[in-house]
Amino acid sequence: SIALNNEFENEVNALFYEISSYPNESEDSIIINSQFYCSIFVFDSNLDEKSKANSQLELTRILREKICDSASINNRMALFILPNGNLALLGAWCFDGGPVGKHATMKIMKSAEQIAQELSNNIFYITVLQSDICSSFEILQKRLNQLQNMATLRVLCQSQFLTVKELVRVYESSISDVLKLCDLLISLVSAYHDKEYLTYMKTLNDLEKIFSKTYISLDGDKKKSVLNFIMRTLSCKIKPEDKPALWLKQLHKTGEVLLTEAQKLDSSSSDLVNKVILFIEQNYADEISLGQIAENLNITASYLSNLFHRTTNTTFLKYLTKFRMLKAKELLTDSSNQVKQIAEQVGYYSTRHFTKLFKEFYGCYPSEFRKNLASELDTKEN
Repeated sequence: SIALNNEFENEVNALFYEISSYPNESEDSIIINSQFYCSIFVFDSNLDEKSKANSQLELTRILREKICDSASINNRMALFILPNGNLALLGAWCFDGGPVGKHATMKIMKSAEQIAQELSNNIFYITVLQSDICSSFEILQKRLNQLQNMATLRVLCQSQFLTVKELVRVYESSISDVLKLCDLLISLVSAYHDKEYLTYMKTLNDLEKIFSKTYISLDGDKKKSVLNFIMRTLSCKIKPEDKPALWLKQLHKTGEVLLTEAQKLDSSSSDLVNKVILFIEQNYADEISLGQIAENLNITASYLSNLFHRTTNTTFLKYLTKFRMLKAKELLTDSSNQVKQIAEQVGYYSTRHFTKLFKEFYGCYPSEFRKNLASELDTKEN
């Protein structure tokens, strides 16, 4: 069951990172024949990267243990990093498996909520975005896109657990300036933690144009939520009784601190990405993940994911898969090893998953590639 979960997780990763495509799944695949439910964990914190990484790692470790302890043939569970850096827990159960698979999945999801609640505090807060039950993978992808697009609305919400329906309700009841306020605050926090001084100050300038008027228009609960969000994500000394003008002044002071920090970061950012690339080149034959590398570097997976994408213009998983496929091509050309052996030599322990990815990259299966290569050599010799 654990092996089946691992294979499911690999397939899900490949689909979400667009390394393979949904229509190409085989008819017996659980991706085709299942219902799905997913939770996305969004982290808001002003901890340093190392402390934040440790807290996220604790959540990941506990969830992994839960998945292993509850492994069942009736359902599949995948814990993975989405392309935007958020952690996601996905459950799937077959249509014809009766209520057992659904029950097992929802039990783990409920446990995950409790764990997120227990690990959250004033300086490290986990919001759980929840899909509804989806009758196909295609619908699931749409729901997750909805959740991620509306994740900024957590700025207005006091609840730690937000469903698609709840987020849609908040979205539809909010005027455009309120939605813009959420977007700008999230962008401001992102720029602050990425130590991007110019982006931070530009975003703050945009925020100043609407903040006072928009904040005053909010009801008491939403005002409290906005205040809590700022206090838990930025090193900014503000009080509930302070006027918006004073808030903005404090946000300016916070931004000025970034100027010196940003200069230190430029060289360290490229060093981090180079370390990731070197790690891939040296360990591609092993089972490696972005979360594992982030842990080794004492930073969060979301920070590393965004940094890697900004620097290389591709995602970590796409870079890793491309590197592995190039190595597989070399091995198919230069060795007589079986496809199963080559799959393992480039880090894939499911031959089925490897051959599917190879076909996505090169338009033919590994065995066909080798046959075509031999045919070309025979033609040249004759």
